[in-house]
This record gives sequence, C-alpha cells and structure tokens, in this order.
Amino acid sequence: MKRGGWCALFGTALVIAGCQTPTVVPAPPLAADDPRPLRWMQALAGTAKARHSLRATARLAVDSPDLRFRAPQRLLLRRPASLRVEIQGLFGQVAGVLATDGQHFEWLDVSRGRIVRGEVDPGLLGRLARIDLAPAEAVTLLLGVPQPSPGFLQREARGAQGQGIEVIFAAPGGRREVFGFDALGQLRHLQRFDPRGVLAFEARFDAYRQIEGGRFAFEVAFEFPRDDARTSIDFESVELDPSLSDEAFVLQQDRS
Repeated sequence: MKRGGWCALFGTALVIAGCQTPTVVPAPPLAADDPRPLRWMQALAGTAKARHSLRATARLAVDSPDLRFRAPQRLLLRRPASLRVEIQGLFGQVAGVLATDGQHFEWLDVSRGRIVRGEVDPGLLGRLARIDLAPAEAVTLLLGVPQPSPGFLQREARGAQGQGIEVIFAAPGGRREVFGFDALGQLRHLQRFDPRGVLAFEARFDAYRQIEGGRFAFEVAFEFPRDDARTSIDFESVELDPSLSDEAFVLQQDRS
C-alpha cells in the first residue's frame, strides 16, 4: 500500500476510535464487613467535633463566565457560620472585607468607599466569590470537616481510584452525597447530586500537610457545574482552633 494509503487508513482508524464512547464500569460495592467506610466516616466526625476555628492566609482564585480574579486574602473562620475574608490588593492593601456571623453580613468595598449591611441570603457567597453555599456550609468545608446533611443515610460504599473508597449517602427524593477518601483515609472530595442525578457541586481537598491540630488540606476547590463556576483557595499559612471573639466577625467601623 502506498504511503498516502497508510496515512488515510490510520487517520480513519483514529476518527473511528475517537468517536467511540468509552464504557464506564462502576466500581463494585465493598464487602459488607469492610471496616473502612465506618472507620473513616467516624474519624471525619471526630475531627469535626474537635475542629472549630481557623486563622489563615491564602490565595483566592475565581473563574466564572462573569467574574474572574486572583487575590491574596486573610481568612478567619469559626463554626458554625462565622466568616471574615479580607481581600488584599496588589500592594498588600485591603481591597474588600466580608464579615458575617451566618445571619447578618457586612461587606466593605474599598474601591467604592461604601459598606453594605444586611441579612444573609442563600446567594450571598455566590455573588461575592461564586461559592454557591450558605456560610455554615462554606465554613465546614474550608475547615475540611463536612458531614452528611440531615436526613441523609448511608446507602452503599464502593471502591474508588487509587485504592480509595467512596461512601454514598442518600435522602428521600433521590438526592445523594458522595464522600471520597484516598487510601490513607483522607477526605478527597464531597459531591452533592440533585434528585435528577445531576452534580450540583463538588468540593475537592488536596495537598494535605501535618500541622499543629492535625492533617489539613492546603488546597480546596469548589466547582458548580450549573453556573460553570470554580473557586479555589490555596492556603499559605494555617492556624487551627485559635480563640476568636465575636468582634472578629464585624467590621471595625463606626456603626452609628
């Protein structure tokens, strides 16, 4: 066969191969006596019980169709829903501050020289950082200690990539939450699916380090497929369980 014939034949084979849809075979359920699902979910619950607050510096990256930016930030968290984020500008100056106790919020926009105050609504963090979660959910995830939502019960557990496992929780109506652990029992992802089986959001946890207070994921990323939005937080320094007062979660401004 001439060279051109071989090239044409090879090209056709690539097209055919590229058009084939790979078959995804779900991992089989784990044996009923496999100790890992219970052991690792209990370990996560134990960490959640012990871990209450955080003081950190980090880099924030937001990518969505209508908002894209990168900026360093200082971060304070305290369970159940207290959050303070200070966004820094190019030369280290404060460019914006969000403070909330989970019920009320204050947002200082330095570029406009104004403070906005109000009650927390479900879309607050979605508008400001494309994290479409309530403050309590965001605090728990950034601390690395999410728990199954109320009403969710364990349905099954199965193997996952790299000798890890996934533990699946379900609620009436078809909603699901999937907790993914690696071979060391470290939480690697949390996925939440709506009743149609569509992924509502995913949180991923990477770059674990041992620090005072336990192992901590220094890279946390949130993805919201419906909004084509992704927000990642790369921690640079982390202090676990500092003592934080209520005043840390209000702006130090004249409130008269």
